[in-house]
Amino acid sequence: MPFQYYNYIIPLILKVVIKIFGLSYTGSTPALGAGRLGSIPSSPTNLNFKIFYMPYIPQKDRKQLDPIIDQLAEKINTLSGEQENESAFAGLLNYTCTRLALKIMRLRFGKVRYWIIAAVTGVFKNISDEFYRRLAAPYEDKQIVKNGDVDLYAEYQKEISND
Repeated sequence: MPFQYYNYIIPLILKVVIKIFGLSYTGSTPALGAGRLGSIPSSPTNLNFKIFYMPYIPQKDRKQLDPIIDQLAEKINTLSGEQENESAFAGLLNYTCTRLALKIMRLRFGKVRYWIIAAVTGVFKNISDEFYRRLAAPYEDKQIVKNGDVDLYAEYQKEISND
């Protein structure tokens, strides 16, 4: 790629990454196909950033959401209890979370854009990681102590520590 295009491509890539991670910016040169991303700056020095910090949920907002979430959890529990399969809750939970995400995307943004898909995918990935870290990993550690570990892990850990 010729060098002169880097002044346009790099800021565009930065803008996409910035948008995915919830940052804001202003640009100067209109660009075709930029869509909701706005315009491509004429040079990297034209980027002006406004950072939006991690959206931790204040207690006042939780108080509004928790009763609704509790009602939804009760309904999922009731519906899954009516099923013959003990794991039916997983399908209901998957459906509920998926539909909630899609509905919020439609209400908040209207049309789908890649950065929205990336943001929502990141939210689900972070939920999964946090759930595993806080609940599954301690449970697994306790079970390893109780039942013993897979013997080959010790071999690999020994190899790694000797490197």
